[in-house]
Amino acid sequence: MDNRIVLVMGVPASGKTLSLRNLKNPEGVLYLNFDGKGLPFNNKFKEIKVKDVAETLNYLDAVSEREDIHTVVLDTLTYMMDQYETQYVVYSSNTMKSWSDYQQFYKQVLHKCKMSGKNVIVLAHSDTVMNDTEMVLETKVPIKGAIARRGVEADFEVILSSKTIPLKKLEYLGKTPLLQPESTDEQFGFKYVFQTMIDKDTINEKMRAPLGFWKYPEEKYINNDLQLVIDKLNNYFGKPE
Repeated sequence: MDNRIVLVMGVPASGKTLSLRNLKNPEGVLYLNFDGKGLPFNNKFKEIKVKDVAETLNYLDAVSEREDIHTVVLDTLTYMMDQYETQYVVYSSNTMKSWSDYQQFYKQVLHKCKMSGKNVIVLAHSDTVMNDTEMVLETKVPIKGAIARRGVEADFEVILSSKTIPLKKLEYLGKTPLLQPESTDEQFGFKYVFQTMIDKDTINEKMRAPLGFWKYPEEKYINNDLQLVIDKLNNYFGKPE
């Protein structure tokens, strides 16, 4: 299957959903909305506001047969799993089985995403927690149960950290091809970016990419534009656009 699977993680209001704004052929994007909020830009996505989280598996089964869909977006993984807990665990008479089902639901979703033949973009909230084994603070996607010990980050080939930086820092970093100011940046005095690789200040954050994928240091920060990332992945793996 020649599809890409990307995780974008970050705190609320860090530009995760906004990063979808330039996806090509938007009519071919299936947007599974678990948060229930409207998108922060005009779009032509095929949007489904997911009410029963278990239906996610059916949507992913159906999309694999749809030639008109090229990309699936889960927004957000965090709310998807929170919904599952609320709808299927909290009021269950057999919580032990329900928590086991919680783990299996996550595994089924990721498996179907990987086998769908579509590009998959997963947005997720991040949290900073203490790793009691290493005694360090780690920034990761919060999830419960056995999956937390392994970490959801292991399921993705590219992990991006969604952040904001002041425009003054952008001038300090320099304007490289993948880090260009946009017209709206001047209004706010900051820019939404992706951090693509760790440094001494973010060594315990979860970022990853294939070997040699990003150029250091000029691509340590890039525009928070997921189409740039998809294009770069296609080029890296030799897939024509």
